[in-house]
Amino acid sequence: MQTLAIVGASLAGLSAVRAARAQGFSGRLVTLGDEHHRPYDRPPLSKEFLLGTITAEDLFLETDDHGLNAEWLLGGGASGAGAAG
Repeated sequence: MQTLAIVGASLAGLSAVRAARAQGFSGRLVTLGDEHHRPYDRPPLSKEFLLGTITAEDLFLETDDHGLNAEWLLGGGASGAGAAG
């Protein structure tokens, strides 16, 4: 089984996950990020969320029901990369 690791769980990381699936990658997708949350929409966070007009769930850009079948390893980030061989 192939594994693709994406470092960065922001909108760019989510876009990479979506692109990999759209290109037909069917292996294991692992996304690593420093933050403790999946990608979220930042502009409304500083406006509508703080005003109480939207909830935290409204900010998330991806959920399990989007069918991306990706693993999200959050709150740690990556410290290095290497190849096994």
